[in-house]
Amino acid sequence: MSHGNNFNTGNMNLLFSRVIARGYNVDYLRDGSKIAQNLSSTSAFVVISPKSSFSTDDVKSIKEFTKSGGKLLMLSEPIADSEINSLASGFGILFWNDYLYDLKENDGNFKYIYLTEFKENNITKGLHKIVFYTSSSVFGNGIIFTNNTTYSSSNGDKGRYSVAVMTDDSQTLAIGDITFLSEPYNVMDNNRLIENIADFLAPQASKAIQADITLNATNMSNASISKNETIKIPSNATISNMTNKSS
Repeated sequence: MSHGNNFNTGNMNLLFSRVIARGYNVDYLRDGSKIAQNLSSTSAFVVISPKSSFSTDDVKSIKEFTKSGGKLLMLSEPIADSEINSLASGFGILFWNDYLYDLKENDGNFKYIYLTEFKENNITKGLHKIVFYTSSSVFGNGIIFTNNTTYSSSNGDKGRYSVAVMTDDSQTLAIGDITFLSEPYNVMDNNRLIENIADFLAPQASKAIQADITLNATNMSNASISKNETIKIPSNATISNMTNKSS
């Protein structure tokens, strides 16, 4: 929440319920001046459609965080008013100012594009066919691609576009759609992709995940908590491994 992040809070429930099921805890970041301080005790940072820009110092702190082994997930999509590139550009990534569409093959709407071309890695493991809803193209080291019947709204050109990219060190992941994370859009292999992203954010025996997002705390209030887990939903979102702590 520290950058006026523009997204539907319910969109994160599927992903973060899987993260919590792995023994992690979700906190919320509201004070952008404390990014460096919060990252010192976390293992991943999630940034979703920020409305205000990240400062040079913010980007420097987050780059140092990933160099130290932290994971960074950036999510944005064309329908959101986003300053995501103020952070993404520091990692050699750009969310393009477009939306992708396919008039030939789609899931009932020309903006609902099928994706069947993947670069093999842990994020794309087990994927055969997924669908993104109003995705932008993302410039960088692509790992998920459209087919060559897809058009970009920015130039009208038909071609093969990347919609998800990952840095060479596998510490930073950027995806040009958010809707696929939520119900009822977790169709085809979208659920498997969500599982893979949860594995990326919450590997076994890690420390924490700091998220620049908000969750629907009401939906989490009735979750079952085992004796050795603690689920904490304060005003800032850090997902920390609580498997060795009593509730």
